[in-house]
Amino acid sequence: MECEYTGPNVPLRQGDIIAAHPSTGAWANPWTRFGIVLSADCDLANGKTGPNLLYLPAVGHAFFLGTVWRNEQSKELERKAKPAVEKMLNEYGAADKYRALTYWAEQGGTARQIEELERLKKATDIKISAKEIVDLWDADQAIQKLSAIGYGSTAIDERKALDELFALKQKLERTRYDEDRRRSTLEQALDSLRHRTDTWLIRELQGLDPEMHSGSEYGLVVPLRMISALPAGAIVLDRAEWYSDPTKYLRICRLRGIYKTDLLQKFSNLFVRIGLDDHRDEEHQRVFKRLATFLTRGDAI
Repeated sequence: MECEYTGPNVPLRQGDIIAAHPSTGAWANPWTRFGIVLSADCDLANGKTGPNLLYLPAVGHAFFLGTVWRNEQSKELERKAKPAVEKMLNEYGAADKYRALTYWAEQGGTARQIEELERLKKATDIKISAKEIVDLWDADQAIQKLSAIGYGSTAIDERKALDELFALKQKLERTRYDEDRRRSTLEQALDSLRHRTDTWLIRELQGLDPEMHSGSEYGLVVPLRMISALPAGAIVLDRAEWYSDPTKYLRICRLRGIYKTDLLQKFSNLFVRIGLDDHRDEEHQRVFKRLATFLTRGDAI
């Protein structure tokens, strides 16, 4: 669809898609398995790329959801979790007791936390149980750990990673994430990849050996912020040469012209911004305020 086969006699160009050999560590790492050459055609043609070529990684949709999207969701949950715990503690008349919960956990675990909270609860008539607060605190601790996890450099069990996220979402959002809700959430997340400013999608690749389809069966995501580099001599164009030296990358195909243009346009829009005079916004606001006054009161402009 987006790609076309390119023979070994055609020079390397921007938009060419490269692949690591399945026997290497670069293949085992989803972030370095496939890439799209980003260095400019003129630099490639004239040997002016310097010691390295720039490329953008292309990873499977499931891996992207299990790493990047999960990390984003975790950080969003983390921003909400602690205030939710503190709100419950305030109803107990226990302001600023979040750190105390941590201390009690260190001293005696969940039992100590519940014991101390029950003691505070005796002075109130609220219906929130100590266990509810401790469960929410536990979920907050877990989501902090989850959001601190990087994207990693090895393949993961995507379903397990997402199950872990949904279990925490269920606790923190107090919403049941059954199979239908999970599927709907994932469908929305996948569909959003088409509209995000920092991702570009590939439906299928060409030029893959049979053992190279793992992870790309459902297409690939190109994260536009994750610019990477390879040594200039690390890419070969001839498959026979690649078989004899699997440490190299092979150019397997290239993006068709219109798709290459679309990718580069989206990449440019993400990073290129024209700086304008800040006073221009202030002038617009003054004009808008005067016009709104005229339209509501009829005063002269």
